[in-house]
Amino acid sequence: MTNKLSYKEIQKIFWEKVLKNYKLRFAICFALIICSSFAELLTISSIIPLLSILSSPETMFSDTKIAPILDLFSITSSQELIMAFSLFFCFAALLGAFFRTVCLIYSSRMAFSIAHQLSLKTYENALKRSYAKHISTNSADVVTTISYQLERVVYNLIFQAFLLVSALVVSLIILAALVYMNPVLTLSIAIVCSLFYLVITLIIKKILLKESEQIVEAS
Repeated sequence: MTNKLSYKEIQKIFWEKVLKNYKLRFAICFALIICSSFAELLTISSIIPLLSILSSPETMFSDTKIAPILDLFSITSSQELIMAFSLFFCFAALLGAFFRTVCLIYSSRMAFSIAHQLSLKTYENALKRSYAKHISTNSADVVTTISYQLERVVYNLIFQAFLLVSALVVSLIILAALVYMNPVLTLSIAIVCSLFYLVITLIIKKILLKESEQIVEAS
């Protein structure tokens, strides 16, 4: 029976000794995700008005909802309208890219900072074992746990979890806005996309399981 650190032991170290020191960083990361989501929504929602303005800018001056905004910024010609909305779209796109980049950098740094702490705690636990366990344990197991398994936990679990949460929040906010504008069409598209995703998942599931087994055997 092997004495190497199990994934349960790694998870216990992670939740009890590492995660509690990162509560504030998690809150900041989530705030960045929310800001990035609304910036994405702003970018997407400005595409259709921009295309409408480029195709027929004159109709915007007769729109009762947009007229007060045009009066506020003293926009009186089609060229000024196109220029203003183009600048607004560029600003929204740059704002979204900025928040995405900051969120990605911050989450990746936090993930690998957690990996560093997790590695130290795991190595510390390994050193505190009794002499009997040390001589009965293959040193390669400890090396594999610290250098390889922890890297997999960080990249495949922690970092990917950040990306998943970010994608989910962005998707939910955009989906909520689309449902508000056209619920029937939005739900129809969501169902079709979900079915398509399910089919792809079922197809590649066996392939992923087979390759995962090969990775475990190789390690």
